[in-house]
Amino acid sequence: MFVCLGGLGRLLTCVVLLAVSAPAAVAYQGTAVLDDAPVPIAFPRDDGPHDSTIEWWYFTGHVFTQDGDRYGFEYVTFRARNGNLEGYVSHFAVTDNPNGRFAYNQRIQGSAGVAGDGAALDLDLDGWTMHGGNGEFALGAAMPGYDLRLDVETTKPAALHDLPVARYKITGVMVAPGGAKTPLLGRRAEHREGRNRAVQTQRRTSGL
Repeated sequence: MFVCLGGLGRLLTCVVLLAVSAPAAVAYQGTAVLDDAPVPIAFPRDDGPHDSTIEWWYFTGHVFTQDGDRYGFEYVTFRARNGNLEGYVSHFAVTDNPNGRFAYNQRIQGSAGVAGDGAALDLDLDGWTMHGGNGEFALGAAMPGYDLRLDVETTKPAALHDLPVARYKITGVMVAPGGAKTPLLGRRAEHREGRNRAVQTQRRTSGL
């Protein structure tokens, strides 16, 4: 079992290690890449997985309860492929300002059963889910003490570069320590998607 906590570079290295390690990774059945020439990006088509070596879907934001309590969240899924082997790593973290806590967890899984066809982006890592496309997504992840279920919707078009310029509105619920379901409203959110080939990087950014 890999423990992939740390910086982005270390995480991506772990994802690659996962992708070449059987039985965690399984044979990849996607269409072969014929060349690395840039392809125009179109949504919602490009919200989902591609035939690329490494790609990721990244959501971060701040949400507030009706009483004004503030929580931060980070939820990211990486996918890596090496030859015919493919695997996923997902991280989920919560900054619990009312209780002065920071909690995080991760999931590591081979590709079997992760990517569905219910939407352009349809990922399920043992119950941690990302679903949607074209600026509307439903997110769900849980760990001991925290269960987050969010709907995020863009209010401006995505920008295809590294500066977040669009805005998201967030609604949802969270179960925090104590066990009560708390309605949430988001005031800041950022959503990034990226994918790497040998000579090509594509990114979608939506946030503040």
